[in-house]
Amino acid sequence: ADHKFKSYNEQVKETKDFVEKATGRKVRKDAVLAIEVVLTYTAAANDDINLDDWKKQNVEWLESYFGRENIMSAVLHMDETCPHIHAMVSPIDRESGQPRYNAKKWLGGKEKMAHMQDDYAKAIYDLMTESKVDKSAIKGIGFGLPGQIDCANGVVRLLPNIPGWVNVP
Repeated sequence: ADHKFKSYNEQVKETKDFVEKATGRKVRKDAVLAIEVVLTYTAAANDDINLDDWKKQNVEWLESYFGRENIMSAVLHMDETCPHIHAMVSPIDRESGQPRYNAKKWLGGKEKMAHMQDDYAKAIYDLMTESKVDKSAIKGIGFGLPGQIDCANGVVRLLPNIPGWVNVP
């Protein structure tokens, strides 16, 4: 990490405290503190999808896939052409006895990422069928790993998991 951006690290303190309290362990310096999941659909489907059903289905999927206790927030955004949900997930693995920080459980390789997309597609399949949305109109699911963002200036200061993403407008 670039130390000249150390002052931006304070924004993740609450997440770090949440994780340390949940696991009873200190968080490694290079740990992924949260997984951002963005759930959306194409604008072509706006008139065909029941928004309340879509929201409910998405929250149910997040809770079943990541564990209800790991969903830190899920916020519906209606500020663009397509409704979308930004969810923040704490990658705490609670299945192996002592809770531990384990982002690789969900993000560890292409197979796990593909499985996550397939699982989401299965979860919303019935909703899409009921809505008569053309399946080819479904664009996908997005995931992001948080980094250091300067919101006031609209600049990504540092995304440690993507080489070269330093001070990107």
